[in-house]
Amino acid sequence: ALNLEDGIHPSARGYDIVTENVWKVLEPLLRRPR
Repeated sequence: ALNLEDGIHPSARGYDIVTENVWKVLEPLLRRPR
């Protein structure tokens, strides 16, 4: 399961997926010249 029993908070695997998806968006923004 991707969420804990409370149905709100992600499990360890859920966190992995969240961080992968967030990083895909953030990394290009962070690498842009300022």
